[in-house]
Amino acid sequence: MESIVIENMVKIKFFCKKIFYLKLLSILYRIFCKIIVIYQINGLPLRSLKIRMNTGESKDCIV
Repeated sequence: MESIVIENMVKIKFFCKKIFYLKLLSILYRIFCKIIVIYQINGLPLRSLKIRMNTGESKDCIV
């Protein structure tokens, strides 16, 4: 019985960590997009940079 409880706790911890890392990644992605937009405004040759998210789809940094 105890082993099942421990196993579930480990699963929950892992799940929470996964959500935390996904949130962190999206925040970093937004910051990176803003930096790219600032570079574009300043006239530096950074056209639409594609960032590969861990979902596998590439997203354009156009705000």
